[in-house]
Order: sequence, then structure tokens, then C-alpha cells
Amino acid sequence: MSFDKQVFEVRARGFEALEVTTLSPDELYAELMWVVATSSVRPGDPYHVSLPILTLRPPAGTILWRARALAPDDHTLPLKGMHHVADAWEPPAQFIRAAGRLNKPSESLLYTCIGSPMAAPREIRANDGARFSLMKFEATEDLSLTGVGLQAAPDAADLHMDESSRLISEFFARQFLRPARDANGSDYYLSELVAKFNYDLPPAVHDGWAYPSTQTAGAVNATFYPESAHQKLALRGVAVCTFDSASDSLQAWCYSDANAGWDEFTWYAHGSPIQRAVFPEFSAPSP
Repeated sequence: MSFDKQVFEVRARGFEALEVTTLSPDELYAELMWVVATSSVRPGDPYHVSLPILTLRPPAGTILWRARALAPDDHTLPLKGMHHVADAWEPPAQFIRAAGRLNKPSESLLYTCIGSPMAAPREIRANDGARFSLMKFEATEDLSLTGVGLQAAPDAADLHMDESSRLISEFFARQFLRPARDANGSDYYLSELVAKFNYDLPPAVHDGWAYPSTQTAGAVNATFYPESAHQKLALRGVAVCTFDSASDSLQAWCYSDANAGWDEFTWYAHGSPIQRAVFPEFSAPSP
């Protein structure tokens, strides 16, 4: 049976009406792949489809940002939640209790935003006026990220898709980018399955994934395997910030340059040489 657009669309609507949190990972993946199967009979064994893979290649020097919430009472230096350099990187696996867009519980990955710091606080749903730490990373080597839900550049001739491939890619992108409805990340099991089973490559071939932000229009997120992150990214600094959604602005209150020779952060005020060298993006905080 060849690809049948009408059958595909009926199956896609049926899948999107499912309550995915009631299914086991195996059941969920079977339902997902039934949508794109060309067979008229459900097979008994797992099956896959071949899709064009879009690879994003940010060059060395690309800036990436990561935000991490601070506890409401963690507002005096030294900070309890951002004291050691390790606090700026991916969390230890034993502290990851909920699924994320790409990780299972107890699986550690580094989530970042490419380019603009404004997307980072939205990714953690930072409340107005609540302090959070903002990490600035720089790529020290060219990166290779597998795109999920990204649109190919118009001149990317090698990414030509026929209609069936385009429809399947768009379907997978919709499932991957579903917003989470609760704090335990149960909806994220679907996005993790889409990425790991259909858009995964060996770590020797890619460093992680790139995908559109669901919180900031036009922004692109990048999620890294820890090994690739520590090999190809350098932590340039950390700022303690607040976010104001009404003015769509960030304010930073103190800064550290994440000196590689020190395990603990040393903090500096706005206007210091460290701030001007590492965080020229920020203006002085309001009185």
C-alpha cells in the first residue's frame, strides 16, 4: 500500500484525539507510527519510516542561554542555588524527577536557547520580578544539531520533500511541540518518543537537537547530550536577573565570569569590568 493522504489524515486526527497520558510508552509509539504506516493492517513488530533530516550547524562563537529558577528566599550572596560552576550546567540525573521535552525522568540533558537571552526566562516560565540565574554559553566548536519541527531554508535543495514526507514531518513536529499541561511532564513522553525514535543519531554524528520554542515565537532551542555540551560549549558567565513581561525586558543584578580556575562563583556589580566584558547586553538595573 502506497501513501494515502486521506487515510493518513484520518489516522492523524484519531491520534490527536487520544489522551496520550493513559498509554504506556510502547502503546503510544505504536499508535504514533500507525498514523504514518503505509500498511492497511497493523503489524505485530515495531516499524519505522524514513524522513529527510534537517541538520542545523551553528558555528563556533554562537551564543546560547540557559535560565534556572532561584528559590524565593535565595536572594543573598553566596546563592544556595547558583554557588558552584556545576550548578550552571545540566542537573544531576538523580534530581530529575519529571520528564522534559527530550528527557525521561532521571535523564540529564542540557537545555539552552540559541541567540537571544529573552527566550530563556520564558522557557522556565519565570514570574515577573522573580529572580533567576541566566547562564551564557559560547560554542567553542561548530555544532551539529538535528532539527525537529524546523522549517528548511528555501534554498536548501538537498532537503526537498515530496508531499508525503512533508505531511509526515509536519505531523511529527506537531506532536513533538505539544505544550505540557501539568508540572510532572507526562505530556512530554510523546515528544521524547518522537525525537529519540525518529530524529536521533549517534552522539558521534550529532550533538543534540534544535527545535522551535513553544514560548517565544521565532526562537530556537537547543538541547545537548552532556558529553557534547562539555566538549563543545564553554560557560562564559552567569547573571542574576529578573524578567518583566509587560516591557518584555530583562534586568540583571550581579554577574560572574565563571572563571575556569575557580569552583565557586565570585559576583560583581553592574558597571564592573566583568559585566562589561562578559555581559555587555545588559543595562543598569532600575533603582
